[in-house]
Amino acid sequence: MAVRKLKAKVNAVMQPQILVSGKVLAIVADLKGADRKKWTAVWAAMPMNYRCELVDDFVAASQQLKQAAFQWILLEDEVIAAHPKIAAEWVQRHSELAVIIIGKNILGVRSWMVELNAHECVLRQELSVPLLQSLFQQALLRKNLEQQLKEAQDELAIKQVQLETLAHTDTLTHLGNRFFFYQTATTWLAMAEQTEKKYALLYLNLSNFKQINECYGHLIGDEVLLLTAQRLHAAIPRHSLLARLGGDEFVVLTDFEEDSVQAYGVAQTMVSAIKETITVGGHQLRIQGQIGIATFPEVTSVQSLLRCAEMALDEAKTKVSKINFYTKRLENQHRHRMTIESYLAHAFKQQEFYVVY
Repeated sequence: MAVRKLKAKVNAVMQPQILVSGKVLAIVADLKGADRKKWTAVWAAMPMNYRCELVDDFVAASQQLKQAAFQWILLEDEVIAAHPKIAAEWVQRHSELAVIIIGKNILGVRSWMVELNAHECVLRQELSVPLLQSLFQQALLRKNLEQQLKEAQDELAIKQVQLETLAHTDTLTHLGNRFFFYQTATTWLAMAEQTEKKYALLYLNLSNFKQINECYGHLIGDEVLLLTAQRLHAAIPRHSLLARLGGDEFVVLTDFEEDSVQAYGVAQTMVSAIKETITVGGHQLRIQGQIGIATFPEVTSVQSLLRCAEMALDEAKTKVSKINFYTKRLENQHRHRMTIESYLAHAFKQQEFYVVY
């Protein structure tokens, strides 16, 4: 969209333009004697719709700009050479004007044109009324084109930031999403390997969210998720990482000192925070949740932490506290159960069951 707009603007700018009036501010090295007569003769030959003010330094030029609106700056190379730093700063400060460099040497004026980011250049000995009029048009054309390009670049930069935000943010709760969690948690764990810092991943889901959706509809369900996210954000330690993986699943990555009982305390606070009765759409709702916990460095990667915490979450549903830690024993139990289920499915398919009476 931004590129199409830029093309349209460029096409509009590139159309032939006739400027019927304009003011020129000429900053020249010497306003006395022959130079004064030369400049006076040049402007006397110009059409009446062009007006010019002559000054010989940047202070006087700034005063003129405060008093009237100008479209162009004519800047002699001798003035620039005398104060190059001041000239660069002055031109940058008045970037809204089209700047034309005038000098005796073509290499010199082109060099200053590039350095000051001016819009046109011309040799003093080639000055003529038709040439000046052409230069004014070309300088304005380039100036307008630069402005359109800058606006398009700014718009593209804004769109890029918006796209990056969408890529990392859950649109409903405005928490980080799964992609953001993976990226950030991976960075945190990589740093923790150097500092020997310990982390706990708390995996939470809402046990009765499906029933709420079915009874009251998805709009109420969305509001429940939003309020849950807000409560979790207020309940967890300040420097923890909170994200929504999707559906009714939330994860928290938080550090602890020595004993993982600190992580258990955080989990208790989270469960207590979300089970407080909430009012949504005139309905009094009581949210229930459970949490599975896996710790780093016992589990070494983000993907493994999520897998192990989710495994612990399944067991948490059977506990009164609704909180459960991952252990190797728990994993062995899960694998044993899956093996038995696989054997039973295979046996059923092969009709290997028989009745023993």
